[in-house]
Amino acid sequence: MAKNTSENKNKCKKYTNGDIILSASTVKNAIIEQDDVVQSSFGGLAFIIGILDSLTCLAKLDSLLPPPNGHAWNWIRYSDVAKLMIAMLCLRHTHFEDAREFERDTLVRAIAGTPISPESLRQKLDILAACPEAERIVCEAALQAASQAAMQDAACGDRRLIPLDIDPTPLDNRGSRKEKTGRTYDSGWGYCPMTSFVGTVPLFPELRPGPQHSIKGTPDFMKRCLAGTDSLCIPRERLLFRADCGLDGIGLVEFLLDAGVPFIIKRNARGAGRLSGMALLAKAKAAGAAPEEDGKIRGRRYYRLEIDDCPPALKGRNLRCIAEVRTSEFMPDGTRYISEELGAEAATWWTSLPDADPRTVVMLYHDHATMEQHHGELKTDMGIERLPSGKFETNRLYLQLAYVAMTVNRLIGDRAAACDPSRSPHPSRPAPKRLRMRTILKRYLFVPCRLVWTGRRFKIVLTSGYAHYDVFREIHAQC
Repeated sequence: MAKNTSENKNKCKKYTNGDIILSASTVKNAIIEQDDVVQSSFGGLAFIIGILDSLTCLAKLDSLLPPPNGHAWNWIRYSDVAKLMIAMLCLRHTHFEDAREFERDTLVRAIAGTPISPESLRQKLDILAACPEAERIVCEAALQAASQAAMQDAACGDRRLIPLDIDPTPLDNRGSRKEKTGRTYDSGWGYCPMTSFVGTVPLFPELRPGPQHSIKGTPDFMKRCLAGTDSLCIPRERLLFRADCGLDGIGLVEFLLDAGVPFIIKRNARGAGRLSGMALLAKAKAAGAAPEEDGKIRGRRYYRLEIDDCPPALKGRNLRCIAEVRTSEFMPDGTRYISEELGAEAATWWTSLPDADPRTVVMLYHDHATMEQHHGELKTDMGIERLPSGKFETNRLYLQLAYVAMTVNRLIGDRAAACDPSRSPHPSRPAPKRLRMRTILKRYLFVPCRLVWTGRRFKIVLTSGYAHYDVFREIHAQC
Protein backbone atom coordinates (compact mmCIF):
# COMPACT_ATOMS: atom_id res chain seq x y z
CA MET A 1 0.00 0.00 0.00
CA ALA A 2 2.83 2.40 0.85
CA LYS A 3 4.48 1.68 -2.47
CA ASN A 4 1.32 2.55 -4.41
CA THR A 5 0.93 5.80 -2.49
CA SER A 6 4.51 6.78 -3.33
CA GLU A 7 3.92 6.04 -6.99
CA ASN A 8 0.75 8.15 -7.01
CA LYS A 9 2.64 11.07 -5.51
CA ASN A 10 5.35 10.79 -8.12
CA LYS A 11 2.71 11.00 -10.86
CA CYS A 12 1.72 14.45 -9.58
CA LYS A 13 5.14 15.94 -10.28
CA LYS A 14 7.24 15.74 -13.39
CA TYR A 15 10.64 17.36 -13.69
CA THR A 16 12.08 18.58 -16.99
CA ASN A 17 15.35 20.52 -16.83
CA GLY A 18 14.63 21.45 -13.22
CA ASP A 19 11.16 22.90 -13.99
CA ILE A 20 8.02 21.56 -12.35
CA ILE A 21 5.15 20.61 -14.65
CA LEU A 22 1.79 20.47 -12.88
CA SER A 23 -1.38 18.85 -14.09
CA ALA A 24 -4.85 20.35 -13.61
CA SER A 25 -5.87 17.66 -11.13
CA THR A 26 -2.77 18.37 -9.03
CA VAL A 27 -3.64 22.04 -8.75
CA LYS A 28 -7.28 21.32 -7.89
CA ASN A 29 -6.24 18.98 -5.07
CA ALA A 30 -3.55 21.31 -3.69
CA ILE A 31 -3.32 21.93 0.05
CA ILE A 32 -3.58 25.59 1.10
CA GLU A 33 -1.29 26.56 4.01
CA GLN A 34 0.40 29.55 5.60
CA ASP A 35 3.99 29.93 6.77
CA ASP A 36 6.22 32.59 8.28
CA VAL A 37 7.85 33.61 4.99
CA VAL A 38 7.62 37.39 4.55
CA GLN A 39 6.55 38.34 1.04
CA SER A 40 5.71 41.51 -0.83
CA SER A 41 3.64 42.02 -3.97
CA PHE A 42 5.58 45.15 -4.94
CA GLY A 43 9.30 44.48 -5.30
CA GLY A 44 9.62 47.81 -7.09
CA LEU A 45 8.98 49.57 -3.77
CA ALA A 46 12.73 49.18 -3.22
CA PHE A 47 13.30 51.73 -6.02
CA ILE A 48 10.58 54.07 -4.79
CA ILE A 49 11.93 54.01 -1.23
CA GLY A 50 15.42 54.89 -2.44
CA ILE A 51 14.20 57.83 -4.55
CA LEU A 52 11.87 59.13 -1.83
CA ASP A 53 14.75 59.04 0.63
CA SER A 54 16.66 61.42 -1.66
CA LEU A 55 13.79 63.96 -1.53
CA THR A 56 15.07 65.55 1.66
CA CYS A 57 12.91 68.66 1.29
CA LEU A 58 9.80 66.68 2.30
CA ALA A 59 11.12 66.71 5.89
CA LYS A 60 10.18 70.41 6.01
CA LEU A 61 6.53 69.37 6.23
CA ASP A 62 7.08 68.17 9.80
CA SER A 63 7.89 71.68 11.04
CA LEU A 64 4.84 73.33 9.46
CA LEU A 65 2.35 72.18 12.11
CA PRO A 66 3.03 71.19 15.74
CA PRO A 67 2.30 67.65 16.94
CA PRO A 68 -1.00 67.11 18.79
CA ASN A 69 -1.03 67.64 22.54
CA GLY A 70 -0.81 64.62 24.79
CA HIS A 71 0.12 61.96 22.23
CA ALA A 72 3.45 63.07 20.77
CA TRP A 73 4.75 59.51 20.96
CA ASN A 74 2.11 58.37 18.50
CA TRP A 75 2.38 61.38 16.21
CA ILE A 76 2.25 60.63 12.48
CA ARG A 77 4.76 62.82 10.68
CA TYR A 78 3.47 64.80 7.75
CA SER A 79 6.52 63.86 5.69
CA ASP A 80 5.59 60.18 6.16
CA VAL A 81 2.05 60.97 5.01
CA ALA A 82 3.33 62.63 1.83
CA LYS A 83 5.80 59.81 1.11
CA LEU A 84 3.15 57.13 1.67
CA MET A 85 0.75 58.94 -0.66
CA ILE A 86 3.44 59.25 -3.35
CA ALA A 87 4.34 55.54 -3.01
CA MET A 88 0.68 54.55 -3.29
CA LEU A 89 0.25 56.68 -6.41
CA CYS A 90 3.42 55.21 -7.94
CA LEU A 91 1.81 51.77 -7.64
CA ARG A 92 -1.56 52.91 -9.05
CA HIS A 93 -3.31 52.89 -5.67
CA THR A 94 -5.29 56.10 -6.01
CA HIS A 95 -7.86 55.84 -3.22
CA PHE A 96 -7.42 56.56 0.46
CA GLU A 97 -8.87 53.14 1.28
CA ASP A 98 -5.91 51.50 -0.48
CA ALA A 99 -3.79 52.44 2.54
CA ARG A 100 -5.43 49.50 4.32
CA GLU A 101 -3.62 47.10 1.99
CA PHE A 102 -0.34 48.93 2.46
CA GLU A 103 -0.57 48.55 6.25
CA ARG A 104 0.19 44.84 5.82
CA ASP A 105 3.18 45.25 3.47
CA THR A 106 6.54 45.02 5.22
CA LEU A 107 8.40 47.19 2.70
CA VAL A 108 6.03 50.06 3.43
CA ARG A 109 7.44 50.25 6.97
CA ALA A 110 10.60 51.68 5.42
CA ILE A 111 8.51 54.63 4.20
CA ALA A 112 6.42 55.28 7.30
CA GLY A 113 7.46 53.58 10.52
CA THR A 114 3.94 53.92 11.92
CA PRO A 115 1.04 52.30 10.04
CA ILE A 116 -1.25 54.99 8.62
CA SER A 117 -4.95 54.21 8.31
CA PRO A 118 -7.08 55.57 5.45
CA GLU A 119 -8.88 57.86 7.87
CA SER A 120 -5.62 59.34 9.15
CA LEU A 121 -4.30 59.70 5.59
CA ARG A 122 -7.35 61.67 4.51
CA GLN A 123 -7.32 63.83 7.64
CA LYS A 124 -3.61 64.65 7.40
CA LEU A 125 -3.89 65.59 3.73
CA ASP A 126 -6.79 67.92 4.55
CA ILE A 127 -4.63 69.61 7.19
CA LEU A 128 -1.66 69.95 4.83
CA ALA A 129 -3.85 71.30 2.04
CA ALA A 130 -4.97 74.14 4.31
CA CYS A 131 -1.33 75.21 4.78
CA PRO A 132 -0.08 77.28 1.79
CA GLU A 133 3.56 76.46 2.59
CA ALA A 134 2.92 72.74 2.02
CA GLU A 135 2.24 73.34 -1.67
CA ARG A 136 5.59 75.08 -2.09
CA ILE A 137 7.42 72.20 -0.36
CA VAL A 138 5.76 69.57 -2.58
CA CYS A 139 6.70 71.61 -5.67
CA GLU A 140 10.26 71.73 -4.37
CA ALA A 141 10.19 67.94 -4.03
CA ALA A 142 8.99 67.67 -7.65
CA LEU A 143 11.95 69.78 -8.78
CA GLN A 144 14.34 67.75 -6.65
CA ALA A 145 13.11 64.57 -8.35
CA ALA A 146 13.19 66.17 -11.82
CA SER A 147 16.81 67.24 -11.29
CA GLN A 148 17.79 63.55 -11.26
CA ALA A 149 16.28 62.93 -14.72
CA ALA A 150 17.91 63.37 -18.11
CA MET A 151 16.21 66.10 -20.15
CA GLN A 152 15.47 65.08 -23.73
CA ASP A 153 16.07 67.86 -26.25
CA ALA A 154 15.16 68.50 -29.89
CA ALA A 155 17.26 69.72 -32.80
CA CYS A 156 16.56 73.20 -34.13
CA GLY A 157 19.09 74.09 -36.79
CA ASP A 158 22.57 74.11 -35.28
CA ARG A 159 21.38 74.10 -31.66
CA ARG A 160 19.34 71.83 -29.43
CA LEU A 161 16.40 73.05 -27.36
CA ILE A 162 14.60 71.46 -24.41
CA PRO A 163 10.82 71.47 -25.00
CA LEU A 164 8.59 73.02 -22.34
CA ASP A 165 5.05 71.86 -23.13
CA ILE A 166 1.90 72.97 -21.33
CA ASP A 167 -1.61 71.81 -22.07
CA PRO A 168 -4.90 71.45 -20.15
CA THR A 169 -6.47 68.04 -19.74
CA PRO A 170 -10.00 67.34 -18.44
CA LEU A 171 -10.47 64.99 -15.49
CA ASP A 172 -13.77 63.15 -15.59
CA ASN A 173 -15.50 63.35 -12.19
CA ARG A 174 -19.08 62.84 -13.28
CA GLY A 175 -21.56 61.60 -10.69
CA SER A 176 -19.90 63.48 -7.82
CA ARG A 177 -20.54 66.76 -5.98
CA LYS A 178 -16.95 67.76 -5.48
CA GLU A 179 -16.06 71.37 -4.90
CA LYS A 180 -15.55 73.51 -8.06
CA THR A 181 -16.34 70.76 -10.53
CA GLY A 182 -18.17 71.84 -13.68
CA ARG A 183 -18.53 71.35 -17.40
CA THR A 184 -15.18 71.08 -19.20
CA TYR A 185 -14.33 71.98 -22.79
CA ASP A 186 -14.87 68.38 -23.96
CA SER A 187 -18.47 68.47 -22.61
CA GLY A 188 -17.50 66.35 -19.61
CA TRP A 189 -17.93 67.16 -15.93
CA GLY A 190 -15.06 67.55 -13.49
CA TYR A 191 -11.81 69.51 -13.28
CA CYS A 192 -9.58 70.83 -16.05
CA PRO A 193 -6.01 71.19 -14.69
CA MET A 194 -3.14 72.76 -16.58
CA THR A 195 -0.14 70.44 -16.87
CA SER A 196 3.48 71.07 -17.84
CA PHE A 197 6.37 68.85 -18.93
CA VAL A 198 10.00 69.77 -19.54
CA GLY A 199 11.41 67.26 -22.00
CA THR A 200 9.53 64.12 -20.95
CA VAL A 201 9.74 64.90 -17.21
CA PRO A 202 6.65 66.20 -15.33
CA LEU A 203 7.13 69.70 -13.94
CA PHE A 204 4.07 71.30 -12.30
CA PRO A 205 0.29 70.83 -12.41
CA GLU A 206 -2.32 73.43 -11.55
CA LEU A 207 -5.76 72.14 -10.61
CA ARG A 208 -8.47 74.35 -12.06
CA PRO A 209 -12.28 74.39 -11.97
CA GLY A 210 -13.88 72.64 -14.92
CA PRO A 211 -15.42 75.72 -16.61
CA GLN A 212 -12.23 77.83 -16.42
CA HIS A 213 -10.84 78.83 -19.83
CA SER A 214 -7.35 77.61 -20.71
CA ILE A 215 -5.78 81.04 -21.11
CA LYS A 216 -7.05 82.37 -17.77
CA GLY A 217 -4.19 82.39 -15.28
CA THR A 218 -1.73 80.88 -17.75
CA PRO A 219 0.83 83.76 -17.61
CA ASP A 220 1.04 83.31 -13.83
CA PHE A 221 1.37 79.55 -14.31
CA MET A 222 4.19 80.18 -16.78
CA LYS A 223 6.01 82.25 -14.16
CA ARG A 224 5.99 79.19 -11.88
CA CYS A 225 7.20 76.96 -14.70
CA LEU A 226 10.06 79.31 -15.61
CA ALA A 227 11.05 79.60 -11.96
CA GLY A 228 11.18 75.80 -11.89
CA THR A 229 13.35 75.55 -15.00
CA ASP A 230 15.62 78.25 -13.56
CA SER A 231 16.11 76.12 -10.45
CA LEU A 232 16.93 73.17 -12.73
CA CYS A 233 19.71 75.33 -14.23
CA ILE A 234 18.17 75.34 -17.71
CA PRO A 235 18.87 78.66 -19.50
CA ARG A 236 15.74 80.27 -20.85
CA GLU A 237 17.22 80.63 -24.32
CA ARG A 238 17.61 76.82 -24.41
CA LEU A 239 13.90 76.23 -23.79
CA LEU A 240 11.28 75.78 -26.50
CA PHE A 241 7.79 76.59 -25.24
CA ARG A 242 4.99 74.83 -27.15
CA ALA A 243 1.23 75.19 -26.79
CA ASP A 244 -1.89 74.60 -28.86
CA CYS A 245 -4.45 77.07 -30.18
CA GLY A 246 -6.30 77.36 -26.86
CA LEU A 247 -3.36 79.39 -25.47
CA ASP A 248 -2.79 81.82 -28.35
CA GLY A 249 -3.59 84.92 -26.30
CA ILE A 250 -1.53 88.03 -27.03
CA GLY A 251 -0.82 88.47 -23.31
CA LEU A 252 0.97 85.11 -23.14
CA VAL A 253 2.94 85.88 -26.33
CA GLU A 254 4.06 89.22 -24.88
CA PHE A 255 5.11 87.52 -21.65
CA LEU A 256 7.23 84.96 -23.52
CA LEU A 257 8.86 87.65 -25.67
CA ASP A 258 9.72 89.69 -22.57
CA ALA A 259 11.09 86.57 -20.80
CA GLY A 260 13.31 85.68 -23.78
CA VAL A 261 11.88 82.16 -24.16
CA PRO A 262 11.66 80.75 -27.72
CA PHE A 263 8.15 79.48 -28.45
CA ILE A 264 5.82 77.90 -30.98
CA ILE A 265 2.11 78.52 -30.42
CA LYS A 266 -0.58 77.29 -32.75
CA ARG A 267 -3.06 79.94 -33.76
CA ASN A 268 -6.82 79.80 -33.70
CA ALA A 269 -8.04 81.17 -37.04
CA ARG A 270 -11.45 82.08 -35.53
CA GLY A 271 -13.09 82.11 -38.94
CA ALA A 272 -10.65 84.56 -40.56
CA GLY A 273 -10.98 84.25 -44.34
CA ARG A 274 -7.35 85.26 -44.93
CA LEU A 275 -6.25 82.14 -43.02
CA SER A 276 -8.49 79.68 -44.85
CA GLY A 277 -7.02 76.82 -46.83
CA MET A 278 -7.89 78.25 -50.24
CA ALA A 279 -6.49 81.72 -49.42
CA LEU A 280 -3.20 80.39 -48.05
CA LEU A 281 -2.86 77.92 -50.95
CA ALA A 282 -3.06 80.82 -53.37
CA LYS A 283 -0.39 82.66 -51.35
CA ALA A 284 1.86 79.59 -51.36
CA LYS A 285 1.62 79.18 -55.12
CA ALA A 286 2.20 82.90 -55.65
CA ALA A 287 5.30 82.74 -53.45
CA GLY A 288 6.62 79.73 -55.35
CA ALA A 289 6.56 77.33 -52.38
CA ALA A 290 7.43 73.82 -53.50
CA PRO A 291 4.99 71.12 -52.29
CA GLU A 292 6.21 68.17 -50.22
CA GLU A 293 4.65 64.81 -50.97
CA ASP A 294 3.28 62.73 -48.11
CA GLY A 295 5.15 59.44 -48.03
CA LYS A 296 2.23 57.48 -46.56
CA ILE A 297 -0.98 58.87 -48.08
CA ARG A 298 -1.31 59.00 -51.84
CA GLY A 299 -2.27 62.33 -53.31
CA ARG A 300 -1.52 64.39 -50.19
CA ARG A 301 0.88 67.36 -50.33
CA TYR A 302 2.10 70.02 -47.93
CA TYR A 303 2.90 73.67 -48.68
CA ARG A 304 4.83 75.50 -45.96
CA LEU A 305 5.65 79.20 -46.02
CA GLU A 306 6.09 82.29 -43.86
CA ILE A 307 3.39 84.95 -44.03
CA ASP A 308 3.09 88.48 -42.68
CA ASP A 309 0.16 88.25 -40.29
CA CYS A 310 1.29 89.48 -36.86
CA PRO A 311 -0.98 91.45 -34.50
CA PRO A 312 -0.49 95.23 -34.57
CA ALA A 313 0.45 95.22 -30.87
CA LEU A 314 3.38 92.90 -31.59
CA LYS A 315 4.85 94.59 -34.66
CA GLY A 316 8.61 94.92 -34.46
CA ARG A 317 8.97 92.20 -31.76
CA ASN A 318 10.64 89.59 -34.05
CA LEU A 319 7.45 87.55 -34.17
CA ARG A 320 7.03 85.25 -37.18
CA CYS A 321 3.90 83.60 -38.57
CA ILE A 322 4.33 80.17 -40.21
CA ALA A 323 1.60 78.59 -42.33
CA GLU A 324 1.07 75.05 -43.58
CA VAL A 325 -1.47 74.10 -46.24
CA ARG A 326 -2.40 70.44 -46.66
CA THR A 327 -4.00 69.45 -49.95
CA SER A 328 -5.56 66.11 -50.86
CA GLU A 329 -6.57 64.73 -54.25
CA PHE A 330 -9.09 62.33 -52.75
CA MET A 331 -11.89 62.55 -50.21
CA PRO A 332 -11.87 60.16 -47.24
CA ASP A 333 -14.23 57.84 -49.15
CA GLY A 334 -11.86 57.71 -52.14
CA THR A 335 -13.71 60.17 -54.42
CA ARG A 336 -11.38 62.51 -56.31
CA TYR A 337 -11.73 66.26 -55.77
CA ILE A 338 -12.52 68.37 -58.82
CA SER A 339 -9.71 70.80 -57.95
CA GLU A 340 -6.86 70.92 -55.48
CA GLU A 341 -8.33 73.97 -53.71
CA LEU A 342 -11.39 72.04 -52.52
CA GLY A 343 -9.28 69.69 -50.40
CA ALA A 344 -7.05 72.38 -48.89
CA GLU A 345 -6.76 72.71 -45.09
CA ALA A 346 -4.54 75.27 -43.37
CA ALA A 347 -2.91 75.82 -39.98
CA THR A 348 -0.77 78.71 -38.71
CA TRP A 349 1.68 79.18 -35.85
CA TRP A 350 3.36 82.06 -34.06
CA THR A 351 7.04 81.55 -33.31
CA SER A 352 10.04 83.54 -32.14
CA LEU A 353 12.64 81.17 -33.62
CA PRO A 354 14.70 83.38 -35.94
CA ASP A 355 16.79 80.67 -37.63
CA ALA A 356 14.23 77.91 -38.25
CA ASP A 357 12.71 77.31 -41.68
CA PRO A 358 8.93 76.72 -41.93
CA ARG A 359 9.27 72.94 -42.17
CA THR A 360 11.41 72.77 -39.00
CA VAL A 361 8.88 74.88 -37.09
CA VAL A 362 6.00 72.62 -38.11
CA MET A 363 7.90 69.42 -37.28
CA LEU A 364 8.91 70.77 -33.88
CA TYR A 365 5.30 71.59 -33.10
CA HIS A 366 4.11 68.13 -34.15
CA ASP A 367 6.21 66.67 -31.31
CA HIS A 368 3.91 68.59 -28.95
CA ALA A 369 1.41 65.76 -29.50
CA THR A 370 3.47 63.74 -27.00
CA MET A 371 1.50 65.63 -24.33
CA GLU A 372 -1.51 63.46 -25.16
CA GLN A 373 0.58 60.38 -24.35
CA HIS A 374 1.64 61.93 -21.05
CA HIS A 375 -1.99 62.67 -20.21
CA GLY A 376 -2.93 59.11 -21.10
CA GLU A 377 -0.22 57.75 -18.81
CA LEU A 378 -1.36 60.02 -15.98
CA LYS A 379 -5.08 59.27 -16.27
CA THR A 380 -5.15 55.70 -17.59
CA ASP A 381 -1.89 53.97 -16.63
CA MET A 382 -1.65 55.59 -13.18
CA GLY A 383 -5.40 56.03 -12.65
CA ILE A 384 -5.22 59.74 -11.71
CA GLU A 385 -8.57 60.96 -13.00
CA ARG A 386 -11.29 60.71 -10.37
CA LEU A 387 -9.77 62.75 -7.56
CA PRO A 388 -10.66 61.20 -4.17
CA SER A 389 -11.58 64.19 -2.01
CA GLY A 390 -14.59 66.46 -2.08
CA LYS A 391 -12.44 69.45 -1.13
CA PHE A 392 -10.78 71.43 -3.91
CA GLU A 393 -7.61 72.31 -1.95
CA THR A 394 -7.06 68.68 -0.93
CA ASN A 395 -7.44 67.58 -4.53
CA ARG A 396 -4.94 70.27 -5.55
CA LEU A 397 -2.32 68.86 -3.15
CA TYR A 398 -3.22 65.30 -4.22
CA LEU A 399 -2.57 66.17 -7.88
CA GLN A 400 0.81 67.69 -7.01
CA LEU A 401 1.78 64.53 -5.12
CA ALA A 402 0.64 62.52 -8.16
CA TYR A 403 3.02 64.54 -10.31
CA VAL A 404 5.89 63.69 -7.95
CA ALA A 405 4.88 60.01 -8.21
CA MET A 406 4.86 60.25 -11.99
CA THR A 407 8.36 61.75 -11.91
CA VAL A 408 9.56 58.90 -9.66
CA ASN A 409 8.19 56.33 -12.12
CA ARG A 410 9.74 58.22 -15.02
CA LEU A 411 13.13 58.07 -13.25
CA ILE A 412 12.76 54.30 -12.89
CA GLY A 413 11.84 53.94 -16.55
CA ASP A 414 14.75 56.10 -17.75
CA ARG A 415 17.21 54.11 -15.65
CA ALA A 416 15.76 50.85 -16.96
CA ALA A 417 16.14 52.04 -20.56
CA ALA A 418 19.71 53.18 -19.86
CA CYS A 419 20.64 49.84 -18.27
CA ASP A 420 19.58 47.89 -21.33
CA PRO A 421 19.03 50.28 -24.28
CA SER A 422 19.00 47.46 -26.82
CA ARG A 423 16.00 45.72 -25.23
CA SER A 424 12.93 45.91 -27.45
CA PRO A 425 9.75 43.80 -27.30
CA HIS A 426 9.96 43.36 -31.08
CA PRO A 427 13.40 42.60 -32.61
CA SER A 428 12.47 44.35 -35.87
CA ARG A 429 11.73 47.65 -34.11
CA PRO A 430 14.27 50.11 -32.70
CA ALA A 431 14.72 50.39 -28.96
CA PRO A 432 12.27 52.90 -27.41
CA LYS A 433 13.60 56.23 -26.16
CA ARG A 434 11.34 56.04 -23.13
CA LEU A 435 9.17 53.38 -21.55
CA ARG A 436 5.44 53.83 -21.19
CA MET A 437 4.18 54.07 -17.62
CA ARG A 438 2.21 50.84 -17.95
CA THR A 439 5.39 49.01 -19.00
CA ILE A 440 7.28 50.40 -15.99
CA LEU A 441 4.55 49.22 -13.62
CA LYS A 442 4.34 45.76 -15.14
CA ARG A 443 8.06 45.06 -15.54
CA TYR A 444 9.71 46.69 -12.55
CA LEU A 445 7.15 47.64 -9.87
CA PHE A 446 4.54 44.87 -9.74
CA VAL A 447 7.21 42.26 -9.00
CA PRO A 448 6.45 39.67 -6.26
CA CYS A 449 9.39 38.89 -4.00
CA ARG A 450 10.42 37.34 -0.68
CA LEU A 451 12.02 39.40 2.08
CA VAL A 452 14.80 37.46 3.83
CA TRP A 453 17.04 38.37 6.78
CA THR A 454 20.13 36.17 6.81
CA GLY A 455 23.76 36.68 7.78
CA ARG A 456 22.95 40.17 9.13
CA ARG A 457 21.87 41.17 5.63
CA PHE A 458 18.50 42.01 4.17
CA LYS A 459 17.71 40.34 0.85
CA ILE A 460 14.98 40.83 -1.71
CA VAL A 461 14.64 37.43 -3.39
CA LEU A 462 13.03 37.33 -6.84
CA THR A 463 11.74 34.30 -8.64
CA SER A 464 14.04 32.50 -11.08
CA GLY A 465 11.58 33.10 -13.92
CA TYR A 466 11.77 36.89 -13.69
CA ALA A 467 13.04 38.07 -17.09
CA HIS A 468 14.32 41.50 -16.01
CA TYR A 469 16.48 40.40 -13.10
CA ASP A 470 19.71 42.05 -14.32
CA VAL A 471 17.98 45.37 -15.02
CA PHE A 472 16.23 45.19 -11.62
CA ARG A 473 19.57 44.85 -9.84
CA GLU A 474 21.11 47.71 -11.81
CA ILE A 475 18.20 50.07 -11.07
CA HIS A 476 18.38 49.23 -7.36
CA ALA A 477 22.11 49.97 -7.33
CA GLN A 478 21.41 53.43 -8.81
CA CYS A 479 18.60 54.21 -6.38
